[in-house]
Amino acid sequence: MPAKSQQQQKFMGLVHAFKKGEVPASKVSQAVKDAAKSMTKKSVKKYAKTKHDDLPKKVSEKVNPEIKKIYQLLIKYGNSAKDATAMIKKNLKYVNKTYRNSTPRGKAVALVGLSSLGEVAKRDYKAEYKKFQSSPKMKKYRAELNKYNRKKGTYGNGDGKDASHKGGKIVGFESQSKNRGRAEKSRLKKEGVLKENPAAIAATQAMTKLKLKNPKTGKETSAASALKNKDNPNHKKAKGIFAKLKDRFTKKKDDKPKPKKQSKADADFYKRQFAGEEKLREYIRQEIQKISKSSVNEKMDKRQAGETLKQLGGNKFIMMTGAKNFGVGPKGMGFKIGNNSKKINFIRIDLDRGKDLYNMEFIRLRRKKGEMSPSINVVKKVKGVYADQLQDIFTKYTGMYTRL
Repeated sequence: MPAKSQQQQKFMGLVHAFKKGEVPASKVSQAVKDAAKSMTKKSVKKYAKTKHDDLPKKVSEKVNPEIKKIYQLLIKYGNSAKDATAMIKKNLKYVNKTYRNSTPRGKAVALVGLSSLGEVAKRDYKAEYKKFQSSPKMKKYRAELNKYNRKKGTYGNGDGKDASHKGGKIVGFESQSKNRGRAEKSRLKKEGVLKENPAAIAATQAMTKLKLKNPKTGKETSAASALKNKDNPNHKKAKGIFAKLKDRFTKKKDDKPKPKKQSKADADFYKRQFAGEEKLREYIRQEIQKISKSSVNEKMDKRQAGETLKQLGGNKFIMMTGAKNFGVGPKGMGFKIGNNSKKINFIRIDLDRGKDLYNMEFIRLRRKKGEMSPSINVVKKVKGVYADQLQDIFTKYTGMYTRL
C-alpha cells in the first residue's frame, strides 16, 4: 500500500535500500532492521516508491485513551512492549465485544488470561442467534406478534413500528429504534461488570507460575511464584491479591429483596386509628352492659322497655332507624341508631312513673382528634313526653322518620 506521509516514505526507502544491501547494517537503526526482517521486498518497495511531494511530513495518529491505559497495565503486569502490543492486536476486539462494560483493568486481566490460554474461544453469533430464534418460546412470541399485526392490519406494511410489550402483554405500537433500544439497554444492564470471565480465571491460574530469563544464557526457566510457594515471604500478599481478583470476577448471587419495613410514624398512626375505634366500641359496650346489668331498684323493667319500643313503632322503628344494641338499666332504656343529619348516635328513654310520662336524651358519642377515649355529649334533654309524642320528638331531634 502507498505511504501516508513523507516521513514514512523516507523510512521505507531506507528499509528497501538495506534489504537490497546498498546500506550497511552499522549505519541503520534497530527499527529499520526489524522492519526489514518482518516485511517482504515487494511490500517495502510499494511503500518506498510512493510519490511524496503531496504527502504531509508526518501523520499523527490519535490513540484511544482506553487502549493506552490497557497497554500500560499490561506492561505493569510484567509483559514486554512487544507482547502487550500482540495481545491488544490479537484479542482486544473480542474482549471489547464480550466484556464491553468492564474497566480497562478488567480488560487487561482478560487479555493476560487469553494469552495464557493460547487462543480465543471465538463465538459463532449466527449459530447462537439461529438456535435462540428456533426455540418454542420465541416461535410462540413471534406468532403472537404476527397475529396482533394482522388483527390491526399492519402486518408487512413497513411502517417502521413494532408491537410493544409491557408486563408480558402487547400494549400498542412504538418505533423500532425505541422498542429494540430498550431491550438492548436491559440486556447491557444485566451484563453489568465482568463476571465469570474464563480469561480472568486463566490469568489468575497463570500467576502461580513464573518464567525467569537467565541473563547469561538467555534461556527461560520456570519457577514457582509467591502465590504457589508458601515459604516465600510475599506469599500472604500474593494470596490476598489473588483473593481480590477471584472476588471481582466471580458471579455473586443477588440477595433477595427484603420487605420494606413500616416506618414508626405510619405504625403509630395506624395504632392510634385502630386503638381509637376499638376504644369507642368498648365504651359503647360498657354503657350497654351498665344498662343491661341493672339493679333490682331500676325505674324501667324489661316489660316496660318492650312497651316503650312498641309505642315507638316496634320492628318498623328498628327497620327505619337502624336501632340496635338495646339495653335496660337504672337510667332507662338505651340503644344506638344509624347515621343521621343531626349526628345523634345514642338514645336514652326513661319512664317517669309518678307522672306516667317519658324523659328522652339525645346523645352524641364521638372521639375527638388526638384523644383515645370517646366523649359524651348530651345534645338535647326532653322531659314530660307523652307516649303518642315519642315518634315525633324522635324525628324532630334526629331527622329520621319512624314510619313511611
